[in-house]
Amino acid sequence: MNFIEKNLHDVREQIAQVCERIGMDPNEIELVAVSKKKPYSVVESAYSAGQRIYGENIAQEIRDK
Repeated sequence: MNFIEKNLHDVREQIAQVCERIGMDPNEIELVAVSKKKPYSVVESAYSAGQRIYGENIAQEIRDK
């Protein structure tokens, strides 16, 4: 498991724990990864780890990634 996969896993686990504590379905939470100024390899790694929603302030950059 690489650094990106581990971080995503850890964040998802934290979300699940909080949701369980407050009685919310974790599937109702959308995790938005910020891809601003990140190289394609990092975005690709996050995508491979299951991340599908990204935030980017320049449309051309997310299109290219």
